[in-house]
Amino acid sequence: HIHASGGVKYFWETVRGLFGGYDGADVYPEPAQNQLYQVTITDSNGCSYNDSVLVLVSHIQQLGENYTSICAGDSVQISGSAGAQYVWSPANDISNTSVQSPFVNPVASTVYHVQVSDSIGGCQKTDSVSVTVNAKPNISAGTNQAICAGQSAQIGSPPQSGINYTWTSSDHTFISSLVQNKVSPTHNTSYYVTAQNNITGCSASDSVTITVSSVSAAFSGNFNVCQGDTISYQTAAY
Repeated sequence: HIHASGGVKYFWETVRGLFGGYDGADVYPEPAQNQLYQVTITDSNGCSYNDSVLVLVSHIQQLGENYTSICAGDSVQISGSAGAQYVWSPANDISNTSVQSPFVNPVASTVYHVQVSDSIGGCQKTDSVSVTVNAKPNISAGTNQAICAGQSAQIGSPPQSGINYTWTSSDHTFISSLVQNKVSPTHNTSYYVTAQNNITGCSASDSVTITVSSVSAAFSGNFNVCQGDTISYQTAAY
């Protein structure tokens, strides 16, 4: 709304000639871009003078990305449209509520709202960004075990639907994609498993250590016994 006063006759126009012929004191232009409006005011004595007003148009665009997803424990950067001032809510788990592109680290799926204001005339726009938090797989490599040399140990946990598994070992001799594995290490070995959800891509890791124990015995010296007698010999454990 533009208002002129001090005359009995008004003639409005623009520098581009797109708004000529309006003869009222009040006009209601709807420019698509910044526009200078000029008015010729004529008073009751027939005297005329000119005035002008500049109308600045704010352009706050729609958010480009309104949805994203992350894995539990991760963070993501969200963005608002270009403007001069920003107010994000809710304020929990957000790095800065007054910048265009803050980082958020929600513990559960959250919808973040942003109010964007321009620097021209207080124009505002409100929009939202939805952040979905996907759970990581519940993975267990098993409990640490001690075995004797030559024995085997079972590692892993019950399978979960839609999960891919990758096993490796500390000595780089073991690779497997099975959920549960039977291993027979010859020395102390740690086994590492990563479980990844094949839909969300979220992953989790765990490890288990198998300790290998060995017992050896050595005899030395000569023993004299009579036929039919027995002898008892005790060795130390190693």
